Amino acid sequence: MSQTSRFLIFAVLSTAPLACESESTETASTGSITTADATGVATVRVSDVHMLDLPEVELRLLHTTTTIPDLFFERVIAATFLPDSSLVVADHLPGTGRDGRLGSGEVLAALETRPTLPPGIQRGPVFLVLADDAGEIVDTLGQWAGKERHVGDDWNPVGFGLTAHFAGRGEHALVGTNDSLNLTLYRGTAPVTRIRGGYSPRMVTAAEKEEWTETFLGIFPEEVRANWRRRLEQSTIRDTYPAYGAISVDADGRIWIGDYPRLADEMRRWTILEADGTPVGTLRLPVLRPTWLEDTVAVTGQPNEVLDVAHGRIAVLRRDELGVEFVEVYDTRILSCAVRYCHISVYSIQILHWCPRRGEKVVDVVRF
Repeated sequence: MSQTSRFLIFAVLSTAPLACESESTETASTGSITTADATGVATVRVSDVHMLDLPEVELRLLHTTTTIPDLFFERVIAATFLPDSSLVVADHLPGTGRDGRLGSGEVLAALETRPTLPPGIQRGPVFLVLADDAGEIVDTLGQWAGKERHVGDDWNPVGFGLTAHFAGRGEHALVGTNDSLNLTLYRGTAPVTRIRGGYSPRMVTAAEKEEWTETFLGIFPEEVRANWRRRLEQSTIRDTYPAYGAISVDADGRIWIGDYPRLADEMRRWTILEADGTPVGTLRLPVLRPTWLEDTVAVTGQPNEVLDVAHGRIAVLRRDELGVEFVEVYDTRILSCAVRYCHISVYSIQILHWCPRRGEKVVDVVRF
């Protein structure tokens, strides 16, 4: 399992069977329409999340790791709030890699394959699979169209390309594609809520296409840019934006949908839905863009700014003007009234350095 586990989105599983969809009653909820099938799986239809009349989530900064002397993140790969509301941050140390070891129990895994594809614009499949505690895949729960790429002698990026997105937290996993607003929330192996919405009406301008090209080429050293420009000329840039750009799922199974930001945007709008699809609110966070813009290697594990949400708090990953990563923790007032640990006064941040050959090292760096 060490090879495939690099592509995993983990979730604690139940053994509930997959449900067959059938039509049931309709209810209107703040601009959305919800239908439930005979097994209780909800389908929430939202034509445009921006048309929902939702309150803005109030954020209050609790802590930032920039105040911790001599703390430097190489590359943050994950963060999780513990039951006592402390935060564990997993930092990738140079040269150590990740061995993909699995703990006890089953997991859900989002797995992208790399099949041989014919030339042209192609999208390899992404599967949601069930793996046992030995790391063996025992069932396939669903399949989605993966990242849009131009396949030739090389796999070349497509500007503003469509892709699959996935996130997991506890017993919940969220999977979908951004061709349109298309997301499915799983609790264990069973789907519980489907979000279905429209396509993005936003057009990509000629200036934005040129900006995307130059931004992408700017990643590479000068000596290889001519080759990458040739590869881009063999590909294309889409004329319209994807329907959304990022997703997350919090400790209570709430669905977080992040807009697809323009290249010049510094902030991203997030729309929050309850696990049953009921709209909750919106907030804006500084955009965390992938270090490798429009990555051509894999669609799995695409980073965004939302690291974790639990106990009325949100951990946000940010980069400064030099590209150095840091973590901020906010109190989310609109969400805190429904959580169990909203009155805990002791708070801590722990840094977990993941080093397979030397084991794990957890250091408690701050408490207040």
